Amino acid sequence: MNQIVRSGPMQFDYLDELLQHATQAREVAGVVAVATSDRETLYEGAFGLRDITNTAPMKVDTVFWIASMTKAITATAAMQLVETGKLDLDEPVGRLLPGWLHRRCWRASARIAPQSFATQAARSRCATY
Repeated sequence: MNQIVRSGPMQFDYLDELLQHATQAREVAGVVAVATSDRETLYEGAFGLRDITNTAPMKVDTVFWIASMTKAITATAAMQLVETGKLDLDEPVGRLLPGWLHRRCWRASARIAPQSFATQAARSRCATY
């Protein structure tokens, strides 16, 4: 019921045991974990079920609905760009994304900085049109 792929020198037996235990103890129905470096995938593991009704096993390429987690993922990626000097959180969005200025509902927000989006201080006015 699990799919494990390993490469690189690191061993992840403890992670296999932890995730397998979580699914066997029914703490979670299924889980996929991935560890990477900047050059390679070090670990991929899938445990449990992706569909408990049909007992379909979880796979490393199972697609998930992550809902609001996209905010955390986008914020992490943005902060990595800030760390490398590729993004300035105080620079107006209109300068970062020139196409933004051509959208009627976003024109007013073109002067807003990315940090305002991170705190949700800037909201789309598109919904009102």
